[in-house]
Amino acid sequence: MRYLSVYANTRTVAQMVIMHPTLAPIYQGKEDLYPTALEAKYSRVFNTIMKHWGTEKGDAYFADLLVDKRGGRQGFPPDVASDIAKLSRIHTRWLEVRAAKTATGGDPWKNEQVRRQLATEQIEYSMDGFVKAVELGNERAVNMFLKIGVKPDERDQLGATPLIKAAMLNRKPVVTMLLDAGADASGTNAQGLTPLHWAAFKGFADIAELLLAKGANPNAKGGPGVTPLMQAAMNGHAKVCSLLVAKGANVNEPDHEGMTALHKAAADGHAEVVKILVAGGGDKAAKSAAGATPLALAEKRKRTEVIPLLQG
Repeated sequence: MRYLSVYANTRTVAQMVIMHPTLAPIYQGKEDLYPTALEAKYSRVFNTIMKHWGTEKGDAYFADLLVDKRGGRQGFPPDVASDIAKLSRIHTRWLEVRAAKTATGGDPWKNEQVRRQLATEQIEYSMDGFVKAVELGNERAVNMFLKIGVKPDERDQLGATPLIKAAMLNRKPVVTMLLDAGADASGTNAQGLTPLHWAAFKGFADIAELLLAKGANPNAKGGPGVTPLMQAAMNGHAKVCSLLVAKGANVNEPDHEGMTALHKAAADGHAEVVKILVAGGGDKAAKSAAGATPLALAEKRKRTEVIPLLQG
C-alpha cells in the first residue's frame, strides 16, 4: 500500500507524492523533502534501502552507497546523491532513537549499534570514551551515551565528574546536556571542588550561570577552604565575581588561612575585582590568620592600582 499526500508548492498549485509506507510517517507534513529522485531514477537502490530499513544491514548499505570502497564506481546524479545522504542521516537518527528506547533500564554497555555509531566518531564505547566525548565537546557522542543510560555523574579515577570536565573546558552545550540529564551541579571531585569552582577559576561566566541556575552552591568550599568567589577573585575574573556576588556568594568567607576573596584580589592586583568586592560588602579591615589585611598585602606587593581602593 502506498500513501498519497498532496502539498502546496511555490511553483505549482499542488504536488502529489505517493510515499512508501515505511517513510510516510517520517515525511508527513514534509512531503517536499521526500526522496522522489532516488525512488524514480534508482528504484532498485531505493527498494533495497526500504527492505533493510531499521536494521544493521541498512546501516551497512548506506555506508556502501556513500563511500566507494572499491573505486571506479560511477557516482550518482546530484539530486539522487542528496536524497541518499539525507535518508542516511534520518536512518541513523531513527536507529539512535530506537536504541535509546530499547536500552531504557538495561545495561548501557551492551548496545552494539551504539558501539558502531561511536566508532564513526572515533570514540571508544566505554566510560573512558564518554569522558573523552565530554572533554572534546562531541555533543553527538555525549548524547548517544546519555540516551543509552550512562549515568551523567560517573566519576573518573580522580573523582572528577563529567560535569566538572565540561565546566573546566568551557564545553557549554555539553554542560547543558549533562545538567538536563540530571547531573549534580554541586558534585565534587576528590579535593571537594565543584564544577562551579572550576568555571570560576577559568573565568567561564556562561558556564557559571548555567550551574547556578541548576542550584550550584555559590558558597561551596573545597581544597584549602576556597570558594568559587575566591577562585574567580584570585584570577581577576570580574564578570564571574559580579555574577557570584549577585547570586549570594559570601564576600567575607575566609579560607583555611583566613584569607577572603578581597585578600586574594588585592594581593594579585585585580583592581576591577576589588571594586566589585568592596561594593558587595567586602571587609577592607579583615585580617588573615597571619594578621594581614587586604591593604597590607597590596602594599607589600606594590599593587599601585589597588592600594587607593582599600585606603580609608
